[in-house]
Amino acid sequence: MRPAAAIALGRCGVRALLVEKHPSTSFHPRGHVVSARTMEILRTRGLEDAVRARGIPHDRNQGGRFRADRRGRVHR
Repeated sequence: MRPAAAIALGRCGVRALLVEKHPSTSFHPRGHVVSARTMEILRTRGLEDAVRARGIPHDRNQGGRFRADRRGRVHR
């Protein structure tokens, strides 16, 4: 279960236990993007500002660019 799912379940009155196998957070974070739906859930719980404050500054986070060549191969 992911944190946003635990928050959503809590909103519905369902108790959820989030278990992490590692004793602490990773030095190399895996998540680089928060989906719109996840941010929506965080916003309803009053957590949006805290998440944005810990994220990549907006001027350095302009999203990814993808393009397809003439053969239909996708490039990043």
